[in-house]
Amino acid sequence: NYTIQVTDTSSYQNMLAKAELRRKMEIQQYFRSFFFSACCAIPVFIISMILVHIPGRFTKQFLHSYIFWNITYEEFLTWTLTTPVQFYSGARFYRDAYYSIVKGRHLNMGFLIAAGTSAAYFYSVFVVLYNASRDASGHDRLMQAFETSALLIMFVLLGKYLECKVKSFTGSAISKLSQLTPEVANLVGTTKPSEADDMHGMYGASAMRIVEEGEEKEEIEMIEDRQKMQNNEVPYHPIPEQQIPLILLQKNDVLVIRPGEKVPTDGIVILGSTSVDESMLTGESIPSHKEKGDSVIGGTINIDGSVHIQVNAIGKDTALSKIIELIESAQSSKAPIQEYADWIASRFVPVVTAIALLTYVLWAILLNTSLLDGVKENWPYRQEGLNDWTLPLL
Repeated sequence: NYTIQVTDTSSYQNMLAKAELRRKMEIQQYFRSFFFSACCAIPVFIISMILVHIPGRFTKQFLHSYIFWNITYEEFLTWTLTTPVQFYSGARFYRDAYYSIVKGRHLNMGFLIAAGTSAAYFYSVFVVLYNASRDASGHDRLMQAFETSALLIMFVLLGKYLECKVKSFTGSAISKLSQLTPEVANLVGTTKPSEADDMHGMYGASAMRIVEEGEEKEEIEMIEDRQKMQNNEVPYHPIPEQQIPLILLQKNDVLVIRPGEKVPTDGIVILGSTSVDESMLTGESIPSHKEKGDSVIGGTINIDGSVHIQVNAIGKDTALSKIIELIESAQSSKAPIQEYADWIASRFVPVVTAIALLTYVLWAILLNTSLLDGVKENWPYRQEGLNDWTLPLL
């Protein structure tokens, strides 16, 4: 069983237009997600990294005062601003992580981002609740890290937005390349023997005159052209000139290309000479001279001579189609560094997660047994509000 797909120029351009529309929608989604995350993450950064270090009634003093239940304004504001970034803007990373585990059976960069931001966020939530559960006086408060989660998501979304933006430029280039070839071609003959030639050779010129009255003159001219071909004056089997869509072209068809027209497809000059503008392919502004036996490329422009070419490539076999295919392949495939990052992430994440869990378990065992009794008494972690179970979290 074979599946045949035929796509003409207009249909291909419509397909590219739909792809471009989807790409624009994706760009808008990434931009909205990035803009929303930036509106929340930047204030979190300013509060956590700048204002809390500026002495003053409306900066450090205000942010370190309590709003309710031993929770400071700094903790409340950063928690409130980070939560929508983590679970709204960062929702796509949770989806990527889920599908990479359930369907892909591996851990990709999406899982790494989701795991890293979740660790920073939930640790900060724990710190806020832990600080709130303690007596407000006489203890140093643990430092939360909400800005780590918010800023990481913001910068990753910025990178995704810029990546989609660059891909949209590539899509525009593909669309312009697809418009280089004309939609129709002027067919004047073929280099393959036709049934008409067999009929002419078998029954003579009289058989070719059994036509409608309006077509008799053209048939007479065709017979004369065939006689010229037999005398090696014309190197193909001529037919009345007609315009046909490119999808109907076949190899060995003969096309006429007049000055100012675009070359419909790849071929070889079999009659005439001209100059062709190939700057769309080579970037060379000087026209290339073409004569019998030279190759021409679809999408180039015939300048000053009328030539007949024999079609030797159609559809996806043409040079222009191969260029478009290479661009589309490069656009849809991952960069080598991205594939390498996914490869590292698939091994790095489980290894680091296992090491982290093992580290916590070991420290929890050491601190809650008598193995470190002579050493941990000199550690000031209890004065900072930590205990034998919370210290390993750090």
